[in-house]
Amino acid sequence: MQSNYGNPVVTAERMKFDDLAWERSDNISNAWRDALFDKKVLREVGGFIIKHGKGPAEEPFNPQKGSFNSMFRKKFLDAGSAIIRFPIPGVSMFPEGKVKRERSLVIRFIERHTSVHVPHVLHYGMMDQTPAGLGPFIIMENYSDLVDALNTLRAPKTTILMTNGKLRTRHFSINMNELLQMGHVPPHMLPRTTFKTASAYFLALAEMHVIHLSMQRNDTIESTEDCRRKYIVRCLFRRLARENWLCSHDNGPFKLFYDDSRPANILANSEIDFRVVEAIDWEFTYAAQVESVYSLPSWLLLGRPKYWRGS
Repeated sequence: MQSNYGNPVVTAERMKFDDLAWERSDNISNAWRDALFDKKVLREVGGFIIKHGKGPAEEPFNPQKGSFNSMFRKKFLDAGSAIIRFPIPGVSMFPEGKVKRERSLVIRFIERHTSVHVPHVLHYGMMDQTPAGLGPFIIMENYSDLVDALNTLRAPKTTILMTNGKLRTRHFSINMNELLQMGHVPPHMLPRTTFKTASAYFLALAEMHVIHLSMQRNDTIESTEDCRRKYIVRCLFRRLARENWLCSHDNGPFKLFYDDSRPANILANSEIDFRVVEAIDWEFTYAAQVESVYSLPSWLLLGRPKYWRGS
């Protein structure tokens, strides 16, 4: 028998999500999105922004879609503007918790403990307060985002987020949202507590990888050998976590980590050389271990590696 000692355990890319779950998510979000363009809905939402905004509006608006929210923008006669953001059903798995977390906890924490500017929240509410039955919402002052700035020849200033404060609420990341949305992982199997050490978090992360492999119904494996590799690599990662090989600062410091940091969530003033003024979408923000900074944000790569040619 030929030994495969020395051959790499992992020869394939990360496990794909369940296409059927993805399609179901798209169907839910698309049906909700189609309802946004009803004239009655647009009028009701527009009137709601004016009621909680700055007075008479100057320009109409069209809905815009982000990764986890849809938003409506309204420009006022005093040259200011405001947006109302709704978590997208089928994509944002805990919409009411998302709004409460962003407004009631994270934004207040950032205002108190950092120099980062966050948007002024004009109003927010849950399902029983929503216009046109669209779901939980948050209304805030608005500027252009850095996507506009990056499409010009000007170089915007940057904002660095650092804090020594502590967040004592449940860790909730984009990865956890995706495991529910497209991985068939039930909510009760996600971590429900905070972590006192980095090693405790890595062990929980390793367990989530194992749960994902066991719970996803479709598009999980391609063959017996593929299943073996994916199981072994998860066991190895879990062993590294148990033996505390994955963290260099087990007891901190733990910094505030902005999981959804990307140009579309950094707002800039287009009338003042696209100067950065504030950041939005703080719902996936938590105190994280130092090793989180080693993960290169995907938006920083203008082209993802699978699309690179020649090198």
